[in-house]
Amino acid sequence: DEQTVIGTPAYLSPEQACGKPTDARSDIYSLGATAYYLLTGKPPFVKSRPMEVIAAHITETPRPASDCCAGLPADLCAAVMSCLAKAPAERFADARALEAALAACGCAADWDEDKAAGWWRANGTTTQLAGPPGVHGQSH
Repeated sequence: DEQTVIGTPAYLSPEQACGKPTDARSDIYSLGATAYYLLTGKPPFVKSRPMEVIAAHITETPRPASDCCAGLPADLCAAVMSCLAKAPAERFADARALEAALAACGCAADWDEDKAAGWWRANGTTTQLAGPPGVHGQSH
């Protein structure tokens, strides 16, 4: 049914939020929203109600990730923000294109599975999640 919207509000692509057909670029948007959350500690849109979050995915541009968290590499932030482009044609065409863009980031060589595991060991239990991503004021 084209009128049914399925998904977590914080990660819906604009086309999903409108009940339009989706393709791999919709998944790229959702992955970009997830990456934004992982980099900044908050989803691209923080609103008090899920419907407001859904509307924001359709009409608003997220604040640049670098504005939310100082010190993030500019090229990494640009890749994430490209994932979050409103128009599917302005996003990476598929996961391979995104992978190539991420591999080209200056910080790509600075991060690997062992460093990620170390970061989670050091920060995982102290990282506070703000409830269901995209809905302000709730907690897990």
